[in-house]
Amino acid sequence: MLGANIQLMPQTNFKSIKSMPRGKNLHYLHNFLIIKINKEGKIKWKKNIFLPLKENLSRIIKLKNGDYLLAGTQINAKSRKGDSNFLLIKLKDPDMAPYIPIPLEAIPNPAHDFTQLIINKNYTKGIIRVIDLEGKVINETKIYGETIVPIDLKGLLPSIYIIEVTADTQKNSIKIIKN
Repeated sequence: MLGANIQLMPQTNFKSIKSMPRGKNLHYLHNFLIIKINKEGKIKWKKNIFLPLKENLSRIIKLKNGDYLLAGTQINAKSRKGDSNFLLIKLKDPDMAPYIPIPLEAIPNPAHDFTQLIINKNYTKGIIRVIDLEGKVINETKIYGETIVPIDLKGLLPSIYIIEVTADTQKNSIKIIKN
């Protein structure tokens, strides 16, 4: 179970499932029912995943873009007894809008004293963070709809830095090299 809103449930009663693949032998299939529920406990959507008996799902992970990754194992019949491979299935959440990162450019890159950050998206307000490789926020600047923002690199040691932009509800980052 992931949080309180999505569940991965093995099913054994195939008689009640209308979406059973035609021509498949029930003795050779697992059925996993994935259900997403809202805060009130009502079903938002559900999806049946049919797998051969040699494949088993054990975990569901929500990805950064809102989709889900179903993880499990696949028993390899050709290798030694007990060996298995990883099984990964990506499942799109029909409720989520597609993830489109903010298009960013940094010119010049590599840079010495400054770089120009170009934000190729219309937005109302946001934040730019300069982050070092240890994850420490070096500088934070509020922005209000600008498409070209100068980033001051004076006083920073030569290294690789990450410029993270959060604009409205979207986020993206770009690496820059300070000479």
